[in-house]
Amino acid sequence: LRAPQYVRVPDPCRALIGHAERALVIECSHTDTAPPYWVLSDPDVLNNHGLHNGRNAQTALTLMDRLSTGGDIVIDYSTQVWAEGGDDRRTIAELLRYFAPPFAWIWIAAGLLFGLAWWRGAVRDRPVVSVFDHGHRGARSTVMSAQARLMRNTGRDGALLRVLAHQRVLSLCERLLGRDDRTSNRQSRMLAFVERRNPDLAHRLTSVLEDTQAVPDRLAPGAAIALLTRLETAYEEARQLA
Repeated sequence: LRAPQYVRVPDPCRALIGHAERALVIECSHTDTAPPYWVLSDPDVLNNHGLHNGRNAQTALTLMDRLSTGGDIVIDYSTQVWAEGGDDRRTIAELLRYFAPPFAWIWIAAGLLFGLAWWRGAVRDRPVVSVFDHGHRGARSTVMSAQARLMRNTGRDGALLRVLAHQRVLSLCERLLGRDDRTSNRQSRMLAFVERRNPDLAHRLTSVLEDTQAVPDRLAPGAAIALLTRLETAYEEARQLA
């Protein structure tokens, strides 16, 4: 018989296999009138893992035949006395364990991800803000100012308007579409974006861009001011769509 785990017999019990200091099977009872129950110190005597060892199979058959006395045998593998009454209700402290470290970091990360996903979903039609815009815009403004001063001094108001319109288109594309890898047809995609938001504004913006591209290099001051007013008005209204 191979059974490496033994138990010391407590006072209200008696050994069936073994002795008081080294027992394999003991018989116990809660009270003198309560039905008895038996404790097996090593479950390998009865399970498939241990039945093929030594004389465990023969011992198991003999034990079951003696204990059954013609009735059923219930084998319980629990590690606590579940037959006794008691308060087994869950407490809030058991739930709070899942919010203590290290689980707290998981909940914080999940909360941040949810907040980011919610924010991105709320403004998904807007471009991602770039932290490098200020430097590029500052340099671009300096170049445009120098180019505009040169064109004004030479009287090329029409050419100046075309350059300004081109810069306004680039600014609207960056503001409404964001920075992406698709560099082709950005103006048409920008106008389509404006069309979905404000069809009348899209028509006016398309018209003024076409008129600006058609003007000659030298343009009368009155015509240049009127065209510039239309361009800037449509541009400012389109910027508000972002």
